[in-house]
Amino acid sequence: MLETDTWQIIYIPDKPPILPNQQPTVNVFASVIEPKLENTIIRRLNEVSPLENLRHVKRIQKKFLEGGCK
Repeated sequence: MLETDTWQIIYIPDKPPILPNQQPTVNVFASVIEPKLENTIIRRLNEVSPLENLRHVKRIQKKFLEGGCK
């Protein structure tokens, strides 16, 4: 059993706030793809260009375009 009175809380400072006009950005590309090629494209993109520091970014986002195509 662990005794909680031996634990010590250590202050961990937050990251300093970044002003909206100084937010870091990256260049992106967008393209329409066939849904059946999605997994192949994602695997290849992860090999050649991993999103190391952008874990919150989605590689693919499904949208319905005019004419009923996805």
